[in-house]
Amino acid sequence: MSFIKCIFYLLLTISLLCLQSCEEEFLMPSPEKIENTKLYSEVIGELFSIWRRVDEGIRNPTVSAGGQVFIDQANVSITGKTLVIDFGNIQRLCADGKTRRGKIEVEINGLYGLPGGSLDIQFIGFRVDDKPVSGQLYMHTTSSSMQPSFTLTSGNFSYKDFQITIDNTIQWISGFESFINLDDTLTFSFTGTATRQSSSFGFNYQTDEKNPLLCVMSCPQRIIQGIVNLYTLSDSSQVELDFIESDGCNDLVRASFINERFSTFIKFSGF
Repeated sequence: MSFIKCIFYLLLTISLLCLQSCEEEFLMPSPEKIENTKLYSEVIGELFSIWRRVDEGIRNPTVSAGGQVFIDQANVSITGKTLVIDFGNIQRLCADGKTRRGKIEVEINGLYGLPGGSLDIQFIGFRVDDKPVSGQLYMHTTSSSMQPSFTLTSGNFSYKDFQITIDNTIQWISGFESFINLDDTLTFSFTGTATRQSSSFGFNYQTDEKNPLLCVMSCPQRIIQGIVNLYTLSDSSQVELDFIESDGCNDLVRASFINERFSTFIKFSGF
């Protein structure tokens, strides 16, 4: 073989290796994985929206004194040991741009914010953007002080074809003694599963141990930093959702598909 041919084949081999390397470096995640990552962020956001509405209602001084208030298109009141957040029978446009109707009903046991206190959260004809929300959420106070902690759990929360299990520890940093919800700063640390009901697709998920979600309620999107790791049930491939600390109060989340070495941004509408 001539010297020129040797050089030609050597260059061709190098080119093929580079092409293979580039293909491996920039593999695109499947459309299904991208779609479900976006949908997961929306569903978990709605779960936290329900928690926020319950917390805001039960801490409202007028409501706790037996009165009724109108908060973001819902009549909120306590009758006996039941907190009712009632959006009525027609869809109402809320501050986050979503429509809601139906009721959130909360059975109150003990005192909210004191050890032993618990809440049993249920949904009566409750719909968001005309999609039904079902299942139950449970809250338990695990410690009390100026910085109380709670657990928020569910084994069957369902919205937009995702069924969610969650075990979330909520730790207040500041603001719990205030009657103004926007004063609150707290962290979320959670694990769970999220499974599509119409297909076999699903995630295991958990917050990063060293970087839980930091929530500042005066921020419209609520979460200003933290990382959630998603692991697909089919192959354990990882997606990292990074609520970017450097952009402060913003609605962008960096979604990094670790196995594909691909990153993009998705919008988080907040709660």
